[in-house]
Amino acid sequence: LALYVDGPDVPPALTYALPHLSLPALRALYLISPGPPALGARRQTQPQATPDVFPHLRAVFKAFPRLPALHHLHVAHAWLDDRFLASLLSAIPHTLPPAAMPPALTLTLEGARTTHPFLCAALRHVPPRRLRALALVHADHLTAEGLLDVLNRLAGPGTNLQSVLRTAPPIAALYLRDCVALDWRSLQWLSAVGIVLKVWARGREVDVGYARA
Repeated sequence: LALYVDGPDVPPALTYALPHLSLPALRALYLISPGPPALGARRQTQPQATPDVFPHLRAVFKAFPRLPALHHLHVAHAWLDDRFLASLLSAIPHTLPPAAMPPALTLTLEGARTTHPFLCAALRHVPPRRLRALALVHADHLTAEGLLDVLNRLAGPGTNLQSVLRTAPPIAALYLRDCVALDWRSLQWLSAVGIVLKVWARGREVDVGYARA
């Protein structure tokens, strides 16, 4: 299911319709909006252009139906509000009846609002190993140090992945696409603790093994 909103806020009609949906088998949810205008084009932006963050996401969250089977959540640009995302992640069941296991979630965050403070706030209630993978796209202000701190927090209180040998990493995979401020080479050691690292730059996948050599 993809919800694409190009405007100043989520339309009220969508908020009214969401409670009437039943999505027990939904595996992927995409919350998408246009990215910010290119450098130098902001002064030409129309009054109805998409804001940095949609102002009424709290109401949208309250309207969402349960998502017990969700495997992939993609949140982009104006949907990137840390309180909204934290609430949405908390609402996805962490436990199911004994005969079933909760689905491991792949979380994709797209946009420059994906900073270290944002990730710390948005993921603060996510238990260890709840995420299968974390994918970051155009997180232009996120550094490797900030991302490592987020991974340590996901692993559990007081954990330092660089100094503690863990049998189970906090996530299985980390995907980075066009994160210009992030020195991914300083994170290549993550493979030693069981986290697969994949990097894309300018539309092409980087050969991480070759770069390490």
